[in-house]
Order: sequence, then C-alpha cells, then structure tokens
Amino acid sequence: AGVLTGTHRRTEPTILAREDGSQLLYEARLNWIAGPPESQKSYLAALAVVQELAAGRPAIYIDFEETDGVTIAERIVAIGIGNGYNRDSILDWVCGPVTENGARDASKRLLWYTNARTLNGKIRTKTITAIKRGARLVILDGCAAAMGAADLQEDSAKDVNLWLAGAVWPLTRSGAAVLVIDHIVKNAQQGVGGFANRSPRGSGAKLAAVSGVTLIAEPKEPGSAFTEGRVELWVTKDRPGRIRTSKRGAKRLAGILVSTPEQREGLEVTRLRVINPDDEADALTKEEREEKWKAIAAERIVAVLDAADGAMSKSEVKESLKRRAEEKGTKGLRAETIVAGFEILVDGGWVTMEKDGREQKLTLVRSYRAEFGTKHSADVP
Repeated sequence: AGVLTGTHRRTEPTILAREDGSQLLYEARLNWIAGPPESQKSYLAALAVVQELAAGRPAIYIDFEETDGVTIAERIVAIGIGNGYNRDSILDWVCGPVTENGARDASKRLLWYTNARTLNGKIRTKTITAIKRGARLVILDGCAAAMGAADLQEDSAKDVNLWLAGAVWPLTRSGAAVLVIDHIVKNAQQGVGGFANRSPRGSGAKLAAVSGVTLIAEPKEPGSAFTEGRVELWVTKDRPGRIRTSKRGAKRLAGILVSTPEQREGLEVTRLRVINPDDEADALTKEEREEKWKAIAAERIVAVLDAADGAMSKSEVKESLKRRAEEKGTKGLRAETIVAGFEILVDGGWVTMEKDGREQKLTLVRSYRAEFGTKHSADVP
C-alpha cells in the first residue's frame, strides 16, 4: 500500500558523494570494495570519512593492516587539506574542539580509529556506542587480515558467515553503513564479466552477503605523491538498485576516483574527488585525452581543406589553423598534435598527399569526423 500511495521511502545511498552530489554507499547496509594493489581503495574510504567529519558527524575507521595510526593520519590530513579544509578543522575532527581553557575535549572528537588485530567484543561495543552517538560510517580495512587474525579462512563460506555474524551484522543493525576493504583474485580481468571479476577474493559468500553495494576498483592511472591517479569504480552488485551508474556495454560505472597531488600550507596533499563518468572531459586518462586531441586536429585540418579552392601545403594548413585560433582567442593546437592529425588523415585515406617541389600538397578526398562515445568534441564547451 505504501509503494502504491507514494508514502513508502526508498532505500537510497546517502554516503560518499560524487562531485555531482550522487552518493555511493548505503546506511545500515553492508558495502564492499575490492581491487588490486594501487587501486586507492583505502584512499576512497578515507575520502568518505573526511566527508562525514566535515559534515560534523563521527566516523569510525578500524584498521586491520597497519601497526600504527600514521598512515591514516597522513591520508586524513592530505585529503582534508587537499579538499579545502584547514588545519584547525582537522584537529577538531581528530582531537576534539578547543575548550575555554585552551585544551582539546577528546570526548567530542569525530574520528574514532583503532589499529585492531581483530574485531573483538570490546571494540565492537565501543563501535556500537559511537554509532548510537551519530556515526553513520564504519570502515573495516583489510578483510583478509581481519579474518586471518580471527583464525578464519576467507575461501570458506562458513568462516565468512561466522566473521560477518560477529563483526558486521551487529554494526549494520545499529544503523551504520559498513564498508569492507578487500582484494580481488590476482588473475581477474577488471571490468569484464565472470564471477571472479564481480566478487572480492575468496568465497562467493562475501558477494552474496552484501546488502548494499559492491564496488570493484580498476586503476587506469595509478596515483602517487607526484602523479595524478584515476581509478574506475564498477558496480557488480547493488542490492537496493539505487546507485546512479553509466552503462558501458553490459557493465555499470559508478564513478571515477581522481587524485591530484598538490602543495598547500607547506604540506604534500591530495585533492581527491569522485567524478561522474559521464563528464567525459574529466573522465579521460592522459593518454585518452592525447588521442582525442589528435582526432580533433584531424577534424580541424579537414575543415581548412574543405574551405580551400584546391590543394594546400602543410605549412598553409598550419597557418590557417593558427589564424582561426587567434580569431577565437585560443592558443590553438600544439605542433606535434597537428602532425599527428596529418598522419591520421593520410593513413586513413581521407586526404591524399603529393610532393609539389619542396612542398607536400594535401587534397581532401572525403570528410572526417571522429566519434567520442556519446558526445562529440563540438558538443562540449
């Protein structure tokens, strides 16, 4: 009756926002992310934590893989400052606000962190207490390490269900979104069909248990402290079915994690964001952008030849392109990009090239227009 009358409330994702406002994780549900090394899974989890802290809500990070809190501290600082928050705000999150006597009130801190070996009863009780105080997000970083420390095997369905019963279901029942960070099978090919590519490593009971969303992280450009990184986030299970995705054949792409190293306030920081995969200008890798510009150069060369009365030399084409750019107030194409455009047209038979003295003359044979997925370059501002 509620569904028919419109009073029923759908289960919507409410945590981990993309730049366009769409969310990727479900509250009171088990969410899972898996991927190979260098896929920035823990960075994505830290971004979700920073978003919660910045909104004034507690967040819980249970780290089964680190022996100290240095790594997560570096990431919280790098992402926090990289995404526009200052030092004082970050100290308020992790140490508590400053009181009247100048000390910090740790009881009101927002980040709850522990580098536990396993999620025992004591930690579980403290976590549930934090959830009741307003925490919506719990990160469990390192499924294999957590299960191993509990003397459980991740390739055993029985052991997976035992671990979930003790470590996860009490937290989701308390109302939190639980995000488990995991690995994939070593030889799995990312983003394609087959169970090994849809599921975290180990027993299929992991994927079966997910009541929220399963994301597979596929690195396209591994990021570092000095180079930009791009990671595609594929949805392989969405139990409520409310994650906004873009179709790529039979696959669903939920977002692209872009990490940009910067220097701010004397620190090495990381601007981290999840972009809409339909924002093609931002979603392309460096290599893909270069290939796209070569194709655009080919189109602009064809436009010049089409407007000419006859054959033109390469230098004449370059001069014409330069004048057109100046008229539009733009810098124009790079010389090497124009050369690549010539090669595309000649190799593909769109243009013929004949030697005329010391010049190479180009003649248009047929029009060329590149295709860029659902949008063409001319349609993008």
